[in-house]
Amino acid sequence: DMGYYHMAQRFPKFEFASEQDKLEALGLHHAVMVAAMKAKQSSEVATSDALDAAIDAVAALPMYNQ
Repeated sequence: DMGYYHMAQRFPKFEFASEQDKLEALGLHHAVMVAAMKAKQSSEVATSDALDAAIDAVAALPMYNQ
């Protein structure tokens, strides 16, 4: 569950070069949760595409590419 595993308390501070980097990562994770909610509520292809893009943005974070 994205909401549980990616809460701010679960991001170790050493993972980020700066507080701004941490906030950007939190924003990207939040975007995945919002896109997932919208995709669940709609059958439009655009909502699924938005979720795919949000997931790709999170997957590109350095914390997942070490």
